[in-house]
Amino acid sequence: MSTVSVHLQDRSFTLRTDKSYQYVQGVEQYVNEKVEEVQSRRNSKVHDERALLDDALLACLMIADDYYSLKEELEEYKKELSTVSRLLDHDNES
Repeated sequence: MSTVSVHLQDRSFTLRTDKSYQYVQGVEQYVNEKVEEVQSRRNSKVHDERALLDDALLACLMIADDYYSLKEELEEYKKELSTVSRLLDHDNES
């Protein structure tokens, strides 16, 4: 397990992880991009603690939406793969 420092907006966090440094960097970049997307939509220069918390929560919601959508898509692919696999098994039995 390694220790990695990540920077999210104006804050730094030290994490212990089994993931690679590149993986953690990718996650860090993705989260920062989502927060920046929220901030650009809000189009406000206010960066007080309340605004930052609101931005972070909205970014979390967007990330959860991305995750949930991909999870549903994966389940659909698994169903399709299962169907194709059964058809192939049936053809091989004939």
